[in-house]
Amino acid sequence: MKTRLPSLSLFVVGVIILTAILLYLDYRSTHHTQTNDLMFPKLEAQMDEINHIRLQHQGHVFNLRYRDNHWQIDEKLHQRADNAKIRALVLAIAKAKKLEPKTSDETRYQYLGLDPANVIDISLYADSDSNKTPLLQLHAGYLMEPLGGTYVRLHDDPQSWLVSGLIAPPLTNEDWLDSALFTIDKDQIKSIRIQPSNKKAYVFSRAKPEDRLMLENIPAGKQVRSSYEIEYYASLFETFQITDIIPKTKILFLPSTLAQVTIQTFAGDTYTVKITHSNDKKWSTATLSSSDKSSKAKQTFFASDNYAYAVPDNVYALVNRSMDELLTAKE
Repeated sequence: MKTRLPSLSLFVVGVIILTAILLYLDYRSTHHTQTNDLMFPKLEAQMDEINHIRLQHQGHVFNLRYRDNHWQIDEKLHQRADNAKIRALVLAIAKAKKLEPKTSDETRYQYLGLDPANVIDISLYADSDSNKTPLLQLHAGYLMEPLGGTYVRLHDDPQSWLVSGLIAPPLTNEDWLDSALFTIDKDQIKSIRIQPSNKKAYVFSRAKPEDRLMLENIPAGKQVRSSYEIEYYASLFETFQITDIIPKTKILFLPSTLAQVTIQTFAGDTYTVKITHSNDKKWSTATLSSSDKSSKAKQTFFASDNYAYAVPDNVYALVNRSMDELLTAKE
C-alpha cells in the first residue's frame, strides 16, 4: 500500500510558507507603509516666514538669505540665488511624510548617510541672524530613490526615519546661482553686432520685429549657410546664462582675447557683453544702457559693473567666430 506521508509533508510545508507570507504582509502593512504623518507638521504654515537657509556638508557652509525681494548667496558675493531650487527644497521638506522608522543608534547612522562624513545639515530660519533658534534643523542622509524617499532625523532627536520625497539640496554655491544674468525678448532684438577677437566685426539686423534677422554686407559670391544659425545667436541672448561669479578685478580683459557682442532692441535698449578666457574659464561682463529711463529691461538685468561672470565655453566659441564661418559659396 502506498504511503501518503510525502504529500502530507508538502501540504504542511505549504501551510507554513503561506502563513509566513501572510504574517510578513501583515507586518509590512503595520510597520512599513506610509503613515501619512508629516515629518515636520508645523513647517508648511511657516514657509512664508523663512528668510535664511543654512546648509552644512563636509565642512562647507552655504548661506542663502532673502534680501531686496530675492534670494542671495552669501558666499557668492550676494549674487542672486535660484528661487525655484530654494522653493523646491523647502517644499520637499514640508511635504515629507513618515514612511518607516529606522535606527536611533548613532553607530548605525553611516548606513543611512546620517554620519558626519555624509550628512547634510539643513537649518531654516525666520530671522537672518543665524545665532537665533531655527524654525527647523534637520539632518538629511542618503536618498532611497526606488521608494522616492530620504533618510532624515531631527537635530535634537536620535530617531531616524525614511520619509517620502527626495531632499537633495545642491552642494556647491555655483549650483545655487540664478543662471539668468539677463533676459531679452527675442522678438524685440533689432540688431546683434559681433566683434570676435582679432577678426572683422559683422552685424545681424532687421527693420521690423516680424522680420527675420539677416546678416549684413555678405561678400559677393557668398551666402549664409543656414538662417537657423542666425536665429541661434538671438536665442543665445534671450536668456544669457552664467555659471560662476568673481570680482572683475581678478580677470584681465585683454584685447587679444576679447570678443564683444552689442545688442540693440526696438525699445531703445543696448546690451554690451564682453567675453574673454582666463584660468580655463570664459569670463564676461555685461552692461545695459536705455534711451528710456523707465525701460522695463532693467527689471530683468542683474549684472553688476563690479563682477565678472563665467559663461559656458560654447558661448565664447560662438561669439568668437568669424563671418566666413557662417558663409558658403553661393549656388
